[in-house]
Parts: sequence; C-alpha cells; structure tokens
Amino acid sequence: MIVLSCFILGEYFGIRQELRIDQLCGVRLGINLIVQEMSYNLRTLESSCGIASDKLDSPVGDIFGAFGRNLEEGADSCDSWRLALEKTMERTFLSEEDADLLSDLGKIFVSFDADKQEKNIAALNKRIDERVGRLSGESVRTRKLGRSFSVMAGLLLVVILL
Repeated sequence: MIVLSCFILGEYFGIRQELRIDQLCGVRLGINLIVQEMSYNLRTLESSCGIASDKLDSPVGDIFGAFGRNLEEGADSCDSWRLALEKTMERTFLSEEDADLLSDLGKIFVSFDADKQEKNIAALNKRIDERVGRLSGESVRTRKLGRSFSVMAGLLLVVILL
C-alpha cells in the first residue's frame, strides 16, 4: 500500500508537467481566438475575450474571462491582463516562468498599430511554442524520474517500517 501511494504521488508530479503543457497550448489558442475574432469578425477586445473564455476549458478560459471583465470595468489592457493572470494563476499548473512569458500579452494590445500587434503576437506564439517543445522533452524524463523516485521512496519506507 505504501509503495502504491508513493507511485501515485510520483505519477501526479509527472502529470502536472503534461497539464502545464496543455494549459500553455490553451493560452496560445485563446490568443489566436481573440486575434481571429477581432480581425475577421470585427469584435471588440472585450467581446473577443468572452468568446475565447467560452471556447476554452477552465482555468485557461477563466484567465481570458477575467481579462474581458477587467477591460469592461475600464482598466487598460496591461493592467487587465496582469490582474487576470494574478487572479487565476493559483488554479493553473502554469509556473511563474510561464506567467512572465505571458505577461507581455497585455502590452501587445495597447498598441493601435495592427501590423505591430500581429508581429508581437507571432513572436509570443513562437516563444510559447518553444516553451512547449522544451517542456515536452522534459516531460518524458520527469515522468520516468518521478516514477522511479516514488517507487524507491515507497520501498525505503517499507524497509524502515519493517
């Protein structure tokens, strides 16, 4: 029973990395949904955030929903995005490193130059893709290490208790 409990704990830590990757991909999808709604459907940033929030799973959808609500309350996009991230980060598997990467999104929407926004969004999507690629490579190794360590810890506990 002890070994099984430790094994499950090790799996949890391995799965956390995969959930982090999924949530980063969800944020990238949300950004692209907002851009699509604003560019092709001529929606406002606030309503585009609401649509992205509805289409994305929680807690990533919650980030975009909070962003849209903050914008509706009159905050600028920098402050709105920062507040949305702060409110929802504890419910995600995203790290502080990911939050730093994503913090630039609010600054992107401040600019009124559409070409500059597109270039900055493309650059942000590229950085997210690089992060996802790096994390995917680490995920397999982390999961194996977590399994091995948890089984060893469980066996060690059994030996100590005997």
